Amino acid sequence: MASQLPFRTGVMSPGETVVALIAEIRSASGADAAVGQLLTDFTEHVRSEPGNMAFRAWRSAEDPNMFLVYEEYADDVAFHDHLASLHNKIFNDSIAPHVIGGGSTLTRLTRI
Repeated sequence: MASQLPFRTGVMSPGETVVALIAEIRSASGADAAVGQLLTDFTEHVRSEPGNMAFRAWRSAEDPNMFLVYEEYADDVAFHDHLASLHNKIFNDSIAPHVIGGGSTLTRLTRI
């Protein structure tokens, strides 16, 4: 179920909280290479964030215009720091013209 901000942390285990989500990105026709490169470049920046625990970008095997990113942050503070980072703003501004809807759809996850 897709949702908009604000996100709430999910409980991973007693005393441990994490924010986990999937970002779904659909590139415009002919823009899949540009989106792939932007995600590749962005990955380095996100993985260097102190609160980032995982950032893995994937492309659909069936649809080359569909990209999924699995993300984990240590807590709400780390996630909101990510959202407020300069490299996040630059990425979102850069990818907007190449994707359908101008950005990604975020789905917050909880552990089962």
